[in-house]
Amino acid sequence: MNFLAHYLLALESSKSSGFVVGSILPDIAKRAGFATSKSLLTNENEFHPEILAGLKLHLEADRHFHNSTLFTAGMAIWKQGLEPEKVGYSKTFFLHHLLFEMWLDRLLLIENPDAGKNMYLHLNQVQFADLENFTSLFYQDLSGKVYRTFLGFLKRKFILSYTSNVDFVEIAAQVFSQVTQQKVSSELDTLIANKLNELEGDASNFLSLWEDFKTNFPKTDLML
Repeated sequence: MNFLAHYLLALESSKSSGFVVGSILPDIAKRAGFATSKSLLTNENEFHPEILAGLKLHLEADRHFHNSTLFTAGMAIWKQGLEPEKVGYSKTFFLHHLLFEMWLDRLLLIENPDAGKNMYLHLNQVQFADLENFTSLFYQDLSGKVYRTFLGFLKRKFILSYTSNVDFVEIAAQVFSQVTQQKVSSELDTLIANKLNELEGDASNFLSLWEDFKTNFPKTDLML
């Protein structure tokens, strides 16, 4: 899931700022070049249990999401018209994955225009010294790159741009290019923009699948 979906799912369990920051932290760490494997859980930091609980929720949410009807349906519709032979790039599974997760956040923003602003306000309430300490210890990130990436995420607020077709396409193409190390052309931008327009009528169906996913997400002892 993308950032806003993780945040909204976390709110179902706790409104603790440490918990909700933890719930998006693995994706922040990934942007900084740090993977959050389960083996890292042996480095659990007892001094920041709320952040750690949110991080565990993120891992569980991704595991269930990638095995859900929501994910299967989303990947299927984003693949149509963006097959490898049509887009002309490799690693199109990542492209479909990226576009669906961004699009889900876009739908959630359109449904609730305040959700994105509330997410950033909520994340800004974290105890920054605690987060810096946690990321340093948990990821063995002595350079502070994960923490700085989080600060950059708060500053840029790019999730709010997902409701703009132009910005959505630009962000998606940029991320795909950076991650796959492929130079993308304007033709890919056009394909993504056309797909966005094509999917305008599918919002209610996927929001219903999202609500089903939230309802069926198992409650565990990770919750605070």
